[in-house]
Amino acid sequence: MVLNNLPKSKNFQNNGPIIPKLKCSINSRKDKYLIEKKVIWDLKSLLFKEYKLPLRAKAFSSIVFKGKVDSNSTEIYSAFIAKDIFKDKTLPKIDIKGAVIKLKGNFKRGRFFVATKVKLSLPMAKDIQIGSKIDLKTMNYVAKVIVPKLSLKDKKLSKELGGFKAIIKGSNKSFFDGA
Repeated sequence: MVLNNLPKSKNFQNNGPIIPKLKCSINSRKDKYLIEKKVIWDLKSLLFKEYKLPLRAKAFSSIVFKGKVDSNSTEIYSAFIAKDIFKDKTLPKIDIKGAVIKLKGNFKRGRFFVATKVKLSLPMAKDIQIGSKIDLKTMNYVAKVIVPKLSLKDKKLSKELGGFKAIIKGSNKSFFDGA
């Protein structure tokens, strides 16, 4: 399966979501014969028009989800970039140098995972890396944040602080209990 080689089309412009109509009844016998379908959604207009995010829509590249869905499994991903994302100019300038979101799952096992990798740039910290993975069945999660170097106005403090790495692990119980 090669997801990068999905067909290009002029329909993938940023003028609205493309929602395929997949006819699939998981409880029927026809489910066994479902042919693999390629799934492509452009969610940029949906995110910014429907949900009214306080972000600049023009700052983002196309936010297209691509992948495959068949009667056994699904694998969908998206990759995008953005520059100076906030509408509110009093907030710091944040650039998303790269973001990848993957959803992978098996219908028969009822197991689904979401993984993300994001590389950010802020005025005081370049090349911030954030990654996470969550098991949607058990709600176990792990996240990692890496800030290689801080660039503060106080150069001495920047040097003393250096960079840092944080790893966060937990489950729905630890998250909701505040542990």
